[in-house]
Amino acid sequence: MATESLDFYDVSSSDILRWDKEWARYLCKYHGNRYFSSLTDRNSQVSKFIKDISKLRADEVYDFKGPASLINIWCDSDNIVGKKIVELGCGPGQLGKQLGHLAVHYLGLDYSNLALYIASIVSPISCEYINIGDKSSIAKFRNSRDTVVTRHFYIHQNISNAIWVSRLAHFLLKPGGLLIADFYYPTQEDFDKNSPNLLPAKSNLQEYPSTVFYFSTDEINEIANICGFEIVDEKIDSSGKRRFVQMRKGVNVNAR
Repeated sequence: MATESLDFYDVSSSDILRWDKEWARYLCKYHGNRYFSSLTDRNSQVSKFIKDISKLRADEVYDFKGPASLINIWCDSDNIVGKKIVELGCGPGQLGKQLGHLAVHYLGLDYSNLALYIASIVSPISCEYINIGDKSSIAKFRNSRDTVVTRHFYIHQNISNAIWVSRLAHFLLKPGGLLIADFYYPTQEDFDKNSPNLLPAKSNLQEYPSTVFYFSTDEINEIANICGFEIVDEKIDSSGKRRFVQMRKGVNVNAR
């Protein structure tokens, strides 16, 4: 399938290397079981997970403890159970290896080939992992996804990145499909610290890939309008420093 319709973004080898190095740092920092424990096969723990998460509301799903970790996505279980899902910024499959047991098909996209390889060997057969720069493989999934989920993802995007990844979500979603975006919601203490790793949304990307960007309500509305979405719900979690936004796919994307 032609990839011209994905020409609104580009991924360079330096982008991939930048995130491979970042994941190498993460993998050294955290205990190995956090990322390397496998959920390729269904077992009693997975069966209980499937049973218990069904019919939960968004707040309950967010706080739900799966076989590997807290789910930490703000959407009703009806948006993921028995659905076709894509996760933007999937990393080494910490969420995907769990959602793969709920979804008809789970597609994980990420910059890091290192993270994607780990994800591929710890996840069930219903999961597929693709580098976000592989446009020819991604193009096959156009208009096919019920839900796009993100976890600890939009917090690391400045506004230009947030726009193109939201356009990618629009490209992948069915008409009426749902994008779950997780923006950072800073506290006054964050601002008082004056951290160089916390920047306004319209700042440039930084050398340190885990830099956090914060968005105003107007900037989030701008992303939705440019990318062809209608904001249908949102929640601010002050203690978790997150603003969760649910966006429904419309028909047209405004060129930028």
